[in-house]
Amino acid sequence: MRMKFQASLYLKDPKSLPVYVERKVHRIEDLPPVHEHAFYELVYIVHGHASHYFENKYYPLHGGDVLLVRPGQFHTYVLEQGESFELVNCLFMPELFEREWLKAVDPKGQIESFLMHPFLKREDEFHPRISLELRDARRVERLLEEMLDEQKEAREGHATIQRLKLFELLHLLLRCQNEAMGRAKQTSSTKRSDSRDLIVRRIHQFLIENPEQKQGMELLAGQFGVSVRHLNRLFKQDTGKTMLEMLHYVRIERAKELLMHTSDRVVDIAARIGYEDASFFTRLFMRKVRCSPAKYREEMQHRSEHR
Repeated sequence: MRMKFQASLYLKDPKSLPVYVERKVHRIEDLPPVHEHAFYELVYIVHGHASHYFENKYYPLHGGDVLLVRPGQFHTYVLEQGESFELVNCLFMPELFEREWLKAVDPKGQIESFLMHPFLKREDEFHPRISLELRDARRVERLLEEMLDEQKEAREGHATIQRLKLFELLHLLLRCQNEAMGRAKQTSSTKRSDSRDLIVRRIHQFLIENPEQKQGMELLAGQFGVSVRHLNRLFKQDTGKTMLEMLHYVRIERAKELLMHTSDRVVDIAARIGYEDASFFTRLFMRKVRCSPAKYREEMQHRSEHR
């Protein structure tokens, strides 16, 4: 079953101290269980390697990688016996991004967009990770160390300095992401429109991260500046599914995670992913997964116990 790490474990006063930094070495015996947070977790891998279990899939991590886990996303790490890796965690609350601050340090609204869709790319499309070049990796590590020093020394103004350094860090990562996308664009042989591809990926990512959303298709399409008809055509071409089919698919995948990692009732899971009618959800689940939600939970728990 999953755990939920609350901000109060690290941020004694999230309003006045909305950032917490820690450096640690993980070994197999002290890895956290599958969990979610009530805060953002930005992770820099200092050295070593591991597998990152994220939203029901596994992805490799190496030194120089940065990933950003949003509130409510399930994850943990996996190691082989005898292995270890070192990381720096930077935890911060959504409250950090007050409008007054954003106007001053992010006038173009890039950080807000980045936090919704971190490290978008084609490979490992839904794993929010970027592999940094050595120069950028050293700068990221230096910024995190400076934030950690401010936290330890707790001198006058340290909370404000930490917050400013976090904004600097996020802008640096935005630059790295944009440069990586530019390089990929130059070497890519695909003939599909970049803007079309980006629209599909961003809406797909939005649905994955917000499966409970009840926005009409017209409103969602309008937010991305396209018509519903055009959007459905793009989705069909790119994914083989219409928008509505993709929404159902994303919700069922999320339900499978919740059934695996929580003890929530089926009716509560249905409501959490956007289905007010639990009977409709159960019928849809049986049609897509070929078993009931309760049976799926039972089978997944049985597999977990016999690994």
